[in-house]
Amino acid sequence: MADKTEQKKAWVRIVSKAWADEVYKQRLLNNPAAVLAEEGFKVPEGVNVEVFEQGKADAYFLLPEPLEASDLAELEERLAAGACESFLFCDAWWDPT
Repeated sequence: MADKTEQKKAWVRIVSKAWADEVYKQRLLNNPAAVLAEEGFKVPEGVNVEVFEQGKADAYFLLPEPLEASDLAELEERLAAGACESFLFCDAWWDPT
């Protein structure tokens, strides 16, 4: 599943299933790589995958690996133009107000 749009659609299906089925949700939380693979995600060997259940009082931020200086300038331009990079949480956002 290479297409990001298809990945997002698959993730929506996974979330919907987890909300509707407690057993499925526990499988997803306990063995996310296996459940993601069942749903068409290809998790490379050696990649650690974690899924967390978010509560109303929880906010998670991912600190990515450092970028090269030249990549950082390009990233800032893309973000300023509204691009969402894979390591950023863009589909929803915590509202601290």
